[in-house]
Amino acid sequence: LFKRWLNGEFTITPDENKLLDLWDVTVVVALAHTALVLPVEVAFFVGEAPVALGYIDTIFFCIFVVDILVTFQVAFNVPHARKLFEKEPVKIAKNYMAFPCGWFWIDFITIFPFDKLGLLSSVRVIRVFRLLRVMRLARMMKLASRWHSRLGVSYAWVSIFKCLVVTSFAVHWITCIWGFLAVEGRIRDAGTWLTTYAKRIGEEEHSLTTMDIYTISM
Repeated sequence: LFKRWLNGEFTITPDENKLLDLWDVTVVVALAHTALVLPVEVAFFVGEAPVALGYIDTIFFCIFVVDILVTFQVAFNVPHARKLFEKEPVKIAKNYMAFPCGWFWIDFITIFPFDKLGLLSSVRVIRVFRLLRVMRLARMMKLASRWHSRLGVSYAWVSIFKCLVVTSFAVHWITCIWGFLAVEGRIRDAGTWLTTYAKRIGEEEHSLTTMDIYTISM
């Protein structure tokens, strides 16, 4: 059985496995959560995030951990070679863990629990360090290239879709940056753009909710 595994008989071939497609969709949902929710957590929630959000983060954390294990069993494309896919697990591991350009190191850094292990003491540093998880989005490049080759979608449509996604995420992230500056200023009792805006509309700065700050930032 072990020899069969070494020979790649149990390796997942992307073109032949429908379950891998479903798993890719699951990973994309988890990546969307990272791109949308993580900047909001870092920008607007000081200390502990809401309990429900914590449970959701744990679920998606588990998805990324499992994805690392799955990747060790997925054959990779070999360009300009006699065989289309490399199925030997040892060679897959070498390709995945190639230092420093292998995808494994990005995946590992984004799941390593720096805050949980007490390696970071400052709340502000922890919040910024959590942004390292945004590096997970690099996996979209790998998934996009695999889907593009399999589905045969025209390059023009792929480019339009990429443009829409990147623009939407950029607007969201810039909004969160403005919100982060406002929240940090409110914590330090320092004047920010939010202070000026609150005075202009005749409201107390501390009475503005998280949703108010996000909407105003946009």
